[in-house]
Amino acid sequence: MHRSNDKQKIYLDAFQQETGSGGSRYPGANQASNNQIYNGTLIWNFNGHGGPARLAEETILDQEIVNSWNNPNRLPLFITATCDFAPFDNPQFHSLGEKLLSREKGGAIALMTTTRAVFASSNLVMNANYFRLAFQPGAGGQMPTLGEGAMLAKNETYAGLGDVVNNRKFQLLGDPALSLAFPKWRVYTDSVNGAAAGGADTLKALGHYTIAGTVRDATGNVQTGYNGMLDITVFDKPVTRRTLGNDPGSVAADYQQQDRALFRGTQAVQNGRFRFSFVVPKDIAATGGKGKISYYTHNEPKTGRDLRQSRRNRYRHRRSGGQPGPRHQSLDESRIVPQRRRNGRRSPAAGASVRRKRH
Repeated sequence: MHRSNDKQKIYLDAFQQETGSGGSRYPGANQASNNQIYNGTLIWNFNGHGGPARLAEETILDQEIVNSWNNPNRLPLFITATCDFAPFDNPQFHSLGEKLLSREKGGAIALMTTTRAVFASSNLVMNANYFRLAFQPGAGGQMPTLGEGAMLAKNETYAGLGDVVNNRKFQLLGDPALSLAFPKWRVYTDSVNGAAAGGADTLKALGHYTIAGTVRDATGNVQTGYNGMLDITVFDKPVTRRTLGNDPGSVAADYQQQDRALFRGTQAVQNGRFRFSFVVPKDIAATGGKGKISYYTHNEPKTGRDLRQSRRNRYRHRRSGGQPGPRHQSLDESRIVPQRRRNGRRSPAAGASVRRKRH
């Protein structure tokens, strides 16, 4: 995935293990996974053991968990590098992967998954190729459709690995002509405390910073006709965490995670430009490293009720003898944040691209 996307890593062994009559479980990992679904995630990626009824022996996902979801407008793409999660050609069994796709009140927008038993080493190659090729823009900046992404990844895996049998077991369940909700426009950080952004900028503990930026198209033109809201998260540098080594014989391992927020806020975007200020917390990590600013911009068009109210106010104003109010115009989405259909199945909106900053 591109570095502009926010990533949340969930390793089972990084959570406290609980043992019961049904075996080992990780309720903390389950909750972390569910939170990603509730809050909205573009891609849900799983690597590990699994089958047609559940993922992982510790049950990171099963029918009971899926039944608790209510995410009809936040449908992620599921990528599962695991054994026979969706054997759709078996009429005698309706797998969990198929149920994710057909669920009425949520589930998944599509799945890149498997129909038979597969091997971990070949899965690793397929998974890496899919993330490298399916989420990179092509000619003219156009993102691949789900079908094109699957084709590119499978062709690359076949050419480089040659494991034809394992390759054929990966299938796309979903509309191959659908594109995920990637943003077309980008959010740029233009200045920090009045100084033009470029290279590395340093943020210090208890420092006061004002950041200004713009919303631009792919060629760098500021979208002066755009007005909306901007959700901002300033992340501290990545931190090293360590798994717990819960199982006998398992070895604790270090991994990097960038999820500590120094600031979260919302700011209006006017004529394609924005400005916000914040104070860096005192307990910022003392070591050096690259932080990150994550932007997510959106502008919701007026609802039918708001539109009727706007027209009613103009009518009353005219009857009172005053000048007519401004003509109502619904805001132009322009595909910064693709609009979700209330009664349809659309993928969740993705955040806009960001520029990295150094602390």
